[in-house]
Amino acid sequence: MKTPPLNTPIKVRWLDSTSVCSWKYRSDGKGYNEAPKPISTIGFFIGETPVSISISSSLGEKEDDGFVGYLDPLIIPRGCIIEMRRL
Repeated sequence: MKTPPLNTPIKVRWLDSTSVCSWKYRSDGKGYNEAPKPISTIGFFIGETPVSISISSSLGEKEDDGFVGYLDPLIIPRGCIIEMRRL
């Protein structure tokens, strides 16, 4: 997908890193070899860099200076993106 205009609603499918918050041992036979989990995130496209895109769960109203505020911005590395599409 080519870069959408700012504040466009999009859906991103991406691989999320996985964390295990306890000790794991080789004798467990699992735990430290977990695969990344696919995630679907819906939000507003708010920016990009050569290595990532940024989306926000909510947009604020326009201020007098034209700025739109963002709530909970999420930065997703491009290498983790499976699919991205406009809604």
